[in-house]
Amino acid sequence: MLMFTTAYSKEWVIKLPLNKVRLLSSSGLKHPSWFVSKYKVKNMINLSFFTNKTFVPPYKDTIRFNPNNPLLWPFVSIDYSNELGVPNVSSHLHFNHHTNVPTIWSKYIVAGTPLIVKDSIPQKIPNNKFTLAKRPRTVFGSHHPDSVFIYINSSIRIIDMPKRLLELGCRDAINCDGGGSTFLYQNSKYLYIQSAVKNMRKYPNILTW
Repeated sequence: MLMFTTAYSKEWVIKLPLNKVRLLSSSGLKHPSWFVSKYKVKNMINLSFFTNKTFVPPYKDTIRFNPNNPLLWPFVSIDYSNELGVPNVSSHLHFNHHTNVPTIWSKYIVAGTPLIVKDSIPQKIPNNKFTLAKRPRTVFGSHHPDSVFIYINSSIRIIDMPKRLLELGCRDAINCDGGGSTFLYQNSKYLYIQSAVKNMRKYPNILTW
């Protein structure tokens, strides 16, 4: 893990082999302590956007699958295929243009918006209140076909992220839930949170390693 401090913000970069990460989800919104207690996780970040208890974007872990995608969220699929008996792990970032996420062989699906970088090419990001505001951000992506790239920033505009992520060697990136939802839990400690631990938001899913 790398940490950078600028005059305006702090940022963390975590690069991991793809087979070291897991997506864990719940049947509802849960406090991070629930994931720690149930799954004994020592490292985690928040993932999907959510607006209330009934609407969460598509996600998939090894147990639960929510294919509903009414807002056509772009999503990341993590596929574990096996060709000729040799495990082949690959990460795919792509837009889903269908109402529902297809029931594909992906082990994990993570939704977010907008797509920031794809194949090392900055994506077109509109100028609006959401993308121009400086907020804490959580980014999930890749820097190599079989490695994930996690980026946490305490205050950055979405329109500034493509340039910064490319500087850090990121190849693909999707924006996950930021603002007051952003947190980083590493080695059983909160390195970054927006509020007191007991007052933290509840989440439908987390990424752990």
